[in-house]
Amino acid sequence: MLAIIKGNSLEALVSVAYESGEAYQHTGTDRVFFSVSTNHTDSPVIQKELTYDTEQDGYLLELAPEDTDDLVCYPDEAYWFDIALQTTEGFYTIIPCTEFRVERAISRKVV
Repeated sequence: MLAIIKGNSLEALVSVAYESGEAYQHTGTDRVFFSVSTNHTDSPVIQKELTYDTEQDGYLLELAPEDTDDLVCYPDEAYWFDIALQTTEGFYTIIPCTEFRVERAISRKVV
């Protein structure tokens, strides 16, 4: 499960490994996608392409506060996410469909 407070930022590093546990070696043409939907048949409500961070040897997932502006908070709505790797050889789901929660917040950013 992955949770975010509505209106907050989130950063996470995603590492990719083979089933054997050996680290996957990034190539310049690889693309990694993070998608959130209400179910596996609906269009994504969030879709991001992750950037590769050479210093941390992983893919950086970055969600901005506005990414959750139009989403309904848990438990009133259920969301699901997955992360997929696209290479020149194929398309691979590296994190299968997993619960994604948008949690309520009381505090707000002061402008």
